[in-house]
Amino acid sequence: MNPVEKGYKKVNGIHLYYEIYGSGKPLVLIHGGGSSFLFDFKEVIARLEGKFQLIGIDLQNHGRSEHRDIPETFE
Repeated sequence: MNPVEKGYKKVNGIHLYYEIYGSGKPLVLIHGGGSSFLFDFKEVIARLEGKFQLIGIDLQNHGRSEHRDIPETFE
């Protein structure tokens, strides 16, 4: 399980961490609250990276993404 691409993208003033696995039709992996995409989807990535392009994103204040001193919402 090695990403074909990984890094940070600046979105709405913060750097969000992402990793891309596999190729094919894109499938975005968005983790639950209090987690990170690798924690929630490690097994999914291992099983599906040969069938899809999997794009994992750590939401703000989670995983490797930056933290901001503002309230978090899912809106």
